[in-house]
This record gives sequence, structure tokens and C-alpha cells, in this order.
Amino acid sequence: MAGSTDAFPDCLKNPLVVGISGHVDILTPESEIAKRLEVFWARLRELAGPDAPFILLSSIAAGADHLAVKYRPSDVKYCAVLPFDEVEYRKDFSSDALPDFENELKNADKIIRCDAAPGDYSAASDYIRRHSDILLTMWDGYESLVPNTSEPKKGGTYYQILAALQLKTPPPEPGEKGLPVVNLSVKREKDHAACHKELGERKVAGFSEECSLSVLEWDRTGSKLIVRDFLETCGQLTRQEETKKVSGSREEPA
Repeated sequence: MAGSTDAFPDCLKNPLVVGISGHVDILTPESEIAKRLEVFWARLRELAGPDAPFILLSSIAAGADHLAVKYRPSDVKYCAVLPFDEVEYRKDFSSDALPDFENELKNADKIIRCDAAPGDYSAASDYIRRHSDILLTMWDGYESLVPNTSEPKKGGTYYQILAALQLKTPPPEPGEKGLPVVNLSVKREKDHAACHKELGERKVAGFSEECSLSVLEWDRTGSKLIVRDFLETCGQLTRQEETKKVSGSREEPA
């Protein structure tokens, strides 16, 4: 299936581009997220090799975007992908979050500006997904749907996961391939039944909070999520690569 763990060996390119998509209102302690991100990058380094350059794509919003930039390894460059006019985008940030935004914008290795209307985050989210080899998400396992429909809200984390795994919407562009999704399970400020009901959200079948760092897939019917432990998945890939080395059939990354 597109975007499954089968795609992991193919995504270990040079350079390897990781895109971040996630919630703004994260309640999970920052120290926990930092530890999981350390594990994520360390295992990628083991798989990709000591000299493989990594690039992070982030919209540097509060929450997941900011945390991914803050806790990336020092040798990981990052590109700031702004969804719309910079002046308008600044209005999204609280007085507490704005200094982080300004600092991350100033220190970005590259700035990419999307020409969307204020409040439209979908172009930036789509850009990040379409230019990534791995989609890193900080997601709570809930659907996010357009009210009174079964359609995912465009540009949101749930939407990007479906798109990365090439399920439902949006339809892939010509030549666009699915990509692996690695999720850090998080808690949100809006994590209560009344709020989920008001927003038209429900827990996705198969999602498990017990696996705090996981690789996401859907079953063949596209009706149930499969959550695989990230470290276990990486261990399987490491063993596969070792077998290739022994047999002499290992292909060098393109």
C-alpha cells in the first residue's frame, strides 16, 4: 500500500526531507515530545547513514511546528514554509508565541512563501507534504471533518495523513507518491467529548495512544488504521539492510 512501511527504504534519500504537520494546542509535556523527537531523529540517522543531510519543512506555527524545529538535531537544516502574507501570519501568534516565530523565521535556512489568502493554511500544508520524504505528525487520533460531511478538513493534520497515505482526498497530483507517516501521539487542550462533538471529530478506528511514537498505515480496505511501533519498524528495516549487505545486493541511495 502506498505510504506504508514498505516505502521506508525508498524514502531514505540524499538529502532526506521531513515535513511536520500537527496540532497547535498540544498539552503533552514538552519534555516528553523532546525525548520522542530525539529517538525519531536518532533512528533515522542510523538508517540513512552518518553523513546523510536532513532537511525539515515547517510552517513554524505554535505547537507541533515550533516543537519540531526547536528539538531537531543541530545538523538538521530547516525551511520555513509560510502559508500567506508574513504580516498577516504574525496575527496568528499570541504575545508569548510571537518571539519563537520571529526567532525561527530569522534563523531559517530558507523561507518559502505561499501565496494564499489570510487564514488559508492548506497551500503550505500541501507544499510540505508534497516536498517531503517522510511526514512527521503530532496527532491525537481524531478525525477532523467538514461539518455535516464525511470530508476531512482541508489542510489539517488528519487530511495530510490521508493524503500522504493516498486515501480519500485530496486526489494525488500526477507523479505524486505516497510517503511514510510517523506519528507522535499527543494530548490536546480540546480533548473532551463535548468539544469533539461540536467539531465533528471522532477517534479513528485502530488508533492507539499506547504507542507514543508510531508508523501509521491503513488496512487494505482503507477502513481501519494500523499503528506500528516506530522502533520495531526501524529494527526490521535495519535487519533487512544488513541482510542486503551480506548478500551484496544492497543498492546505494539515488
